[in-house]
Amino acid sequence: MVRLIQALSELHAAAPTEAEIEPSRAVAAAGLKWQGKSLDRRLSRLAAAGAIQIHPNGICLQAFQLELTPRQRALLDRVIERLEKEPVNTPSPQQLAQFLGIPRQAVEEILRLGIRSGEILQLANVVFYTPRQFETLKAKVESLTEGKPLSKTELRDALRTTRKYVEAYVEETREKSGGA
Repeated sequence: MVRLIQALSELHAAAPTEAEIEPSRAVAAAGLKWQGKSLDRRLSRLAAAGAIQIHPNGICLQAFQLELTPRQRALLDRVIERLEKEPVNTPSPQQLAQFLGIPRQAVEEILRLGIRSGEILQLANVVFYTPRQFETLKAKVESLTEGKPLSKTELRDALRTTRKYVEAYVEETREKSGGA
């Protein structure tokens, strides 16, 4: 497994703008013959140990910091700017695509890279915030509730939002606090 970690490190160094590495490519670079379920089990163990992250499009070292290309950086900055215009009711990927005049797939990809780089939080399937925006929202909710529990309906009305945003917020804060 050390050979795989070393190979991933070298692949990341060679291509710092590549978010994830295809597992078979990393295995080949390490000179290993792992495949199928054996590979999946080993990758799961490495992920459980905190050595790697497994993403839908590949794997990467836990400590790997993605470098965005200048075009990606510019687009992510535009997406972040647009998200932050709405303190609670952030636009969906489809709405972002319309606002920015670009294909939805481009927005979905830059959101994925923003999540990977820690600049975007995905709370639900189509609810996205920046970390700063989410912290501001948490502070607003704390100020609204004044330590008293509110129902989702009361929170929805207080924030002047919809159930989609309230449920995403409640689920995220529940996960962060370790609640059930």
